[in-house]
Amino acid sequence: MARAGETPAILDLIAASYHRHDGPSRLRYWQWKHEANPFGVSPCLVAEVNGRLVGVRLFLRWIWKSGTTNVHAVRAVDTATLPEWRGRGIFSRLTMQLVEQVQREGVSLIFNTPNNKSMPGYLKMGWAQVGRIPLWIRPVRLGNFVRRALSAAPPQQPAFTGLQPVARVLGDSRLPAFLADVAPSDERYHTVRTLPYLRWRYADIPDMTYWARFDMVGDAGAFVIARGRVRGRLREVTISELLVTPSERGVQAGRTVLAELLRHSDADYVAACSASGTPERSVLIRAGFIPAPRLGPHFTARRLATLTLDPLQWDNWRCAIGDLELF
Repeated sequence: MARAGETPAILDLIAASYHRHDGPSRLRYWQWKHEANPFGVSPCLVAEVNGRLVGVRLFLRWIWKSGTTNVHAVRAVDTATLPEWRGRGIFSRLTMQLVEQVQREGVSLIFNTPNNKSMPGYLKMGWAQVGRIPLWIRPVRLGNFVRRALSAAPPQQPAFTGLQPVARVLGDSRLPAFLADVAPSDERYHTVRTLPYLRWRYADIPDMTYWARFDMVGDAGAFVIARGRVRGRLREVTISELLVTPSERGVQAGRTVLAELLRHSDADYVAACSASGTPERSVLIRAGFIPAPRLGPHFTARRLATLTLDPLQWDNWRCAIGDLELF
């Protein structure tokens, strides 16, 4: 178990393992991610040899809602082993010890989105593939999309002119009532969108900018949170959150919000994720998004307790990209 005051040494270990040195911003990010998380402080194990840290493993706490039940979970996130100590089973031993620890604490589920390199190791340790996260894609300007895909010029970050910084939008006095209206009573696993959660997840995160728009007319409204990034030669806008009032007028409000995002963004394409049978899925379809199921990251999980709903079936999840994107 990591001891109090070991954070600087752990950060030095991670920096040495991945050959990166990003200084004070890394500490701020660590504190935000592992200490300020509204779901709880991250459990952390370290491997030590002769007083020197050689490995570290962390899980990020999360709570999924299924109907009226809170499912306590963790996400397998940060891990590092010093290069000269790799190949000795440190990663596997730390991971399995941490699995046993959180299971004793009452955690029911572990999930993550491993890359192709780390996937085999997780499968050997008892994880199972849920599937690829099904993305929905909307090219913004098809001609520019094709030209930029073929261009050798490095792209710039996409700009937002129709959205505001997320912290400003979260201050809207109408938002709490809207969030209560759109909270699903769904048996599928989903994250409850509270203001504290949204502030932590999108406004307080260091060195990353999210943008938002919230429109409300009468009893119908729509709320979107997005960020821009460069992926290869293309400029991508990722819709991390899309929430709409569950009514026809709410779906229309969502369509209007997305139309403004598409009109004012200079991205090459926009990516989103929504569950079937939801008003958010209706918004994406009406806004011209098309399914791209093979483009999303792999999603894996491991059950630690008996659950009413099978977490190894993607149809039992109601996720947004913001729940699962790497951060």
